[in-house]
Amino acid sequence: MDGNVNPALTDLVDILKSRQIKRIQYFHADHFEPWSLGLNEKTARGVARFGEMSRASPFGHKHSLFYCPYVPYHLDAGRAAGRSEGDAVVFGSRSADQERIAREVIRPLVEAGQHEMHLHVHHEFWTRNESRFDNSVSRWVNAHSTAAMDKARLDSFFVRCKEVIGAEIGRRFDRWAFVHGNWALAASDPLICTIDSELSMIMRHGGFGDFSFPAGRGYCDPKLSTPFTCLPLDLVRAYDDPAADPRPVEAGTATLQPDRFFIWNSPIKAKHSSIDFYSEPNRELFKSPDRLLSEWLSGSVSFGDDLFLKTHAHSMKWEYKISEEGSLIPHCYPDVVKIFERLLRICDQAGVEFRVVSVDEVMACLHSFDGTSAASSANQPTGQLALSELPANVSSVLDGAVATRKKKYARAGATKRTGEPAEQRARSRKADSDEVSVLDRDIVAILRGWVSSDPKREETAGDYYRDLLSRDHILQDYERAVLEYIVANIPATGTRIVEVGVGFGVLSLLLAVKGYEVVAFEGDRSRFAGLEFLFDRFAERMPEVRARLRPVLGWFPDALDPSMLGPDRRNLLLTTNIVATASAKRQELILYVARKFDDLIIDTTRFGVRRYDADSAKNFQKEVAVGYRTKTSVWRKEPNEIWHFRAEGGDAEGPPGRSEALANNFASKINHSNAEGRAVPMNFGSFTTELLSLQRDWMGGEGADHQPDDLYTSKLARGVALEAYEVAIASAIVERFDRDTSFVEIGSGYGALALRLAQDGFVVRGCEGDRRRSAGFAWHLREYLARYPQLAGRVDCTPGFFPDVIPSSLKGKEGRHICIATNVTCTYTATHQSEILDAVKDFDELIVDLSRFGKSRNTQEERDALREAMAKSHFEPVERLYFAAPYEYWRFRVRPQAKQASAAKGTVTAQSVVKAQAQAPVPTSAKSQAVALQSTDQVFPLRGTGGVLYSVYGNRQIDACPICHGGNTVGLWRMPMTALKEPISLFGGYFNQVPTLQVPTTIYCFDFCRDCETVFLNPAPESQKAQYRKSDHYLRTMQGEGQWKGYENNYDRFSKWIPEGATVLMDAACGIGQYLEVARKRAPDRWRRLIGLELSEKYVAHMRTQGLEAYAFDIDNDDLGQFVEPECVDFITFSEAFEHVERPLDALTKLLKTLRPGGRLYFTAQRYGTDVQSAVRPGEPIYIGEKVMKDLPERLGCRVVDVTTSGMRYYVVLEK
Repeated sequence: MDGNVNPALTDLVDILKSRQIKRIQYFHADHFEPWSLGLNEKTARGVARFGEMSRASPFGHKHSLFYCPYVPYHLDAGRAAGRSEGDAVVFGSRSADQERIAREVIRPLVEAGQHEMHLHVHHEFWTRNESRFDNSVSRWVNAHSTAAMDKARLDSFFVRCKEVIGAEIGRRFDRWAFVHGNWALAASDPLICTIDSELSMIMRHGGFGDFSFPAGRGYCDPKLSTPFTCLPLDLVRAYDDPAADPRPVEAGTATLQPDRFFIWNSPIKAKHSSIDFYSEPNRELFKSPDRLLSEWLSGSVSFGDDLFLKTHAHSMKWEYKISEEGSLIPHCYPDVVKIFERLLRICDQAGVEFRVVSVDEVMACLHSFDGTSAASSANQPTGQLALSELPANVSSVLDGAVATRKKKYARAGATKRTGEPAEQRARSRKADSDEVSVLDRDIVAILRGWVSSDPKREETAGDYYRDLLSRDHILQDYERAVLEYIVANIPATGTRIVEVGVGFGVLSLLLAVKGYEVVAFEGDRSRFAGLEFLFDRFAERMPEVRARLRPVLGWFPDALDPSMLGPDRRNLLLTTNIVATASAKRQELILYVARKFDDLIIDTTRFGVRRYDADSAKNFQKEVAVGYRTKTSVWRKEPNEIWHFRAEGGDAEGPPGRSEALANNFASKINHSNAEGRAVPMNFGSFTTELLSLQRDWMGGEGADHQPDDLYTSKLARGVALEAYEVAIASAIVERFDRDTSFVEIGSGYGALALRLAQDGFVVRGCEGDRRRSAGFAWHLREYLARYPQLAGRVDCTPGFFPDVIPSSLKGKEGRHICIATNVTCTYTATHQSEILDAVKDFDELIVDLSRFGKSRNTQEERDALREAMAKSHFEPVERLYFAAPYEYWRFRVRPQAKQASAAKGTVTAQSVVKAQAQAPVPTSAKSQAVALQSTDQVFPLRGTGGVLYSVYGNRQIDACPICHGGNTVGLWRMPMTALKEPISLFGGYFNQVPTLQVPTTIYCFDFCRDCETVFLNPAPESQKAQYRKSDHYLRTMQGEGQWKGYENNYDRFSKWIPEGATVLMDAACGIGQYLEVARKRAPDRWRRLIGLELSEKYVAHMRTQGLEAYAFDIDNDDLGQFVEPECVDFITFSEAFEHVERPLDALTKLLKTLRPGGRLYFTAQRYGTDVQSAVRPGEPIYIGEKVMKDLPERLGCRVVDVTTSGMRYYVVLEK
């Protein structure tokens, strides 16, 4: 290969090579809607220009046009011919000019063999749905039509479309593929479609399959993420219903039968399939071509050595103004052109052929691969492109691929071979080993491409995986040994394997390839994302893997549920090298649940913690073996060893034993954690059933006095707990936001969306001002938490109107805060719209329905006006999450300057909002800031005849109190300070700065917060963190016993508060780990983990050489969760650091998150008070008083166990 090849290009080339691809078959499914603005000379000019531009494109010259023909419709109650009795919807005729215009521009697109014609239908405006569009036809339909009328109307429309298209292209249009308008095939989105018989109707009129997916509405996507067929049953989402028998297209399986409906799908979703450039997110994505190409090459479907790449677009979308000179279709958009040009370079480097093909050509390949070319020719498409254009060797190539795939599948299903001759077993083992090596290399290439395509993935992969991915294999020697041992000794039939802490899931995946049912647990979200990506890629290549492997995001056994274990199977628990915070915390619980399994394969030296000394490893092995008989050592390499334990009396060929009881009873034994969201998996269907049942109980019981309004009466009658737009928004939130993100919902109603989001792992506070709905929400919440107590703390309801009742739990909390407003059009929101938007500035983002915010906005002009007004103020539009007119949900990001201004005014409460509305036009905080700026920036430096006399210390103006974030502050002190050559003793302490009359000198300014009564330095100096990161002060000074004595005395002061049984101690701002060293010295056998958090990189390196667990950590800006798991620490010290961080209570909140319930945190803080005997130290920039201490429980959500004082400090012990 050329030595000058771009490294990123090389990675993309490697993806193709690792997948053994010889050809890329590229096809484009265009949602071709040329007449959306009418059929006339102008729009026809656009079609002609489309033809010219597409012919000139080397990538866009062969479209599969899913054509939406012009068929006018209107209301005419007087005519009945050709429609159901009572149906007033009429499909009209086109004028002679319109017939001519359409024929003249459409026919040339297909006559020259350039493009291929299929069908695209939008019927949402003339059939019933939940959007209830605001036009006369839709209003009539939703008021008067029936299911039978809708079906008859669509049936006649198919007939009309075939006639129109046939006349335009000059030949019969009787065999075609389909794309559904707004993606909602088979009533998959009731906002658009409620007709459940679409599949059978399409086939009756000549359609063979659908190419709508991947859908722009991701919740419509099928469960199978590969091309498949199903029976055309009349069911909602028939393609997902087991009764329809969905089957993936596979080698030689003859799935493409005439009586089965074909559906194209792939692991790549709509975000990476669309080449439309009218969308801002798409335009941003196109600026990172390698990232997009990595998704294409890794995620596209392959059959044999052919990779099938599908894109879609709306080339005639009205926004493109194709009829005007200078406009472009997507394939001619410069960034899209660059992407395809780069793809050609990749193909050249990889020696891969690139072909532009059509849907009919794709189907011909699939029929050959599937083995139905001869058997079901009646089901093959008859488009305008001759099949002779396919390569002459296509049949032999695909036949070879079938044979290869069959052999591979046969090997993958191999199990125990004890009856084989020794020589044959040796050959089998070698074949297995060779196959594993090939798969191992494939996995490395796939993961390497996935990780390298995103800097965040590279960061979160960590040194461990980055090192593995730099090699040519990722499977470790102990994993290979475990794999070979299981295959040789444990039959796949009747066995289910549960692997804990799988990382990227390599071993689990290979076990599934070998025929085993595997449940793979991973609690780290970034690694789980890699597992899902790898799983999808392998499932696309080996669809049988999808049924065998079940990835689970969550910690074991917290996320375990009975469905994951087979009462009719032997259940094997597998753990290899699970040394991490999460597993360390869960050791006893994991071991408790492990005793219920029939077989255990455990690395006894790396379970929770490392046990590298012989005695601890031996003792742990004995502990595990209780109730088991030690089977054998699976793998041994000093100091590590993996053992297989089998239950007493257990037999690999015998029936399941103890795990049947576990499957039935374990839920009552495990205390589920909230760490990874919902512990009770439920789909939207079961969630709806349960919520509707609760609503009926409420209305017939305690809610009898709070009868529902029209909306909730309608929801109950329709059997709807979540409206379609709420389902869409919930799905969008799950895809975009990390779990544990905090949400505040405005107008929660009975709380269905809040409960759903909490179940998905988010923290949700709902506000509801309507008395009846608020009472209903409170009751539903109480009942729901009684059923699912593990959701306690994740969801709550607050009666009252936002922003009067913004939850106090937001105050001082870290993390992202999102506000949601869905359908809030009551009188209060209508009259307080401005106040609501002002309060939202305290949040990070806002998700809002533009059509139902404050008042109804049913026209696009009204919604656009609101969005533009918000964009001009404090909200940056990010993306449109959902649209089905009139409902239009947008995601906005609060601009940083708005948040800063809001922070300067303090935490918004009902009182502060109302007060701000009622009082003077300039808020007090703004006035005080203006005064402060004038009193420093405009006065200093102060000059005299001899030059500068006084200058101000610090150059960073603080706009809000660092403790409470309030803006109600006033200037307090201006203190001249002179540095002394020798420190002096005052009140028992030493001071090297005192006020003098010597000039020139520096003025230190302190402000006072009226809200929390904190004194703080303002302005403060710019951050000195960069300098401190390189500090080695303590390494130079902590040399003798005398220097350690003070730390030992301080340790004795707080050690009495360390909880009994504590084994994990963490010190934040720990220097070189002085307190950790004292703790280890005082109780060397007590501590399982001693964790140090420190900004200085040299200190961290030193601690690690001393055997301490240390992390370079900026408490103001870094995410502690990346180092220390929530609720795993027993005791935390935070000594002499409170006043030196930017936001002290935020820092405490961050630390408390890692504390287990009942754990304690000790911190010190500078104070002022009537009994304080200390001079002001400018080097201590924050002083707190009694009010802060009294407010700590409310602000931090914890208990104050003890407070003592010295002449200058508080010593505080908190308990979680």
